[in-house]
Amino acid sequence: MNQERHPPLRLSWAIWGLGAALYLIGFYQRVAPGVMTAELMSEFALSAAALGNLSAFYFYSYVAMQVPTGVLADHWGPRRLLTLGAAVASVGTLVFAMAPDAAWAGFGRLLIGGSVAVAFVGMLKLAGHWLPTGQYALASGMALFCGIIGAVFAGVPLRILVDGYGWRPVMLVSAMLTCGIAVAIWLLAALLHGPALARDFDVTTPALPEVAATLVKTVATLTGLGLLCLLALAGTRRRAVLAFRRLSTIDTFVCVGALAVGTHLTLAPRPPPSR
Repeated sequence: MNQERHPPLRLSWAIWGLGAALYLIGFYQRVAPGVMTAELMSEFALSAAALGNLSAFYFYSYVAMQVPTGVLADHWGPRRLLTLGAAVASVGTLVFAMAPDAAWAGFGRLLIGGSVAVAFVGMLKLAGHWLPTGQYALASGMALFCGIIGAVFAGVPLRILVDGYGWRPVMLVSAMLTCGIAVAIWLLAALLHGPALARDFDVTTPALPEVAATLVKTVATLTGLGLLCLLALAGTRRRAVLAFRRLSTIDTFVCVGALAVGTHLTLAPRPPPSR
């Protein structure tokens, strides 16, 4: 009797987590203009209606990409789709951050919306491909959790960063982090190029834990680089210290919660294979 085999859960969730990171970025970008209204209206001389239209460019392309995303996910696979989506989102964020006028800012928002639209479908595709059937619903719930975390970061934390550094530098760092996600997904595809299907993995292969450890180090490195960039962009050391002190309470709760969930998922016993 054939038994369904799965790769180690740590590796499976790490792979799924890269798609979730892009989904988090998508929610973050969706909410971000709402806390930068004064800066955007002043920078581009926008009325309230024009500002609403600038923000809505995200949704125009997001909606338009929903059906094509499903077709592309089936044709290309989630790794290529998510890599391309993260790369285009990075370019769109860069265009938005450096936009000389409202037209270029709208074009950047259009690129962001169309590119992050692939994140949710890509995550579901990864969950169905890599995770045991009994954890598919958990992955769907965790996907929404990651999205809401992105929206939370685009609230008070983003407002504090904009007050401390300005909206353009913050968006530039956001572009760098999104580019880092694209690179991480691409490198993962290269590391796991050998096996064609996740369930063809031999769970005793010694390279898999090393791959998971590499992914954790990559995420930690990208986070550290982002914080260093924010510090470098600060006008004075005092402003940087004050900004990070105000963020410390929020970051503590978010990080502790994320670590608790990650630890549970990592150490949870594997369900018996379905027969």
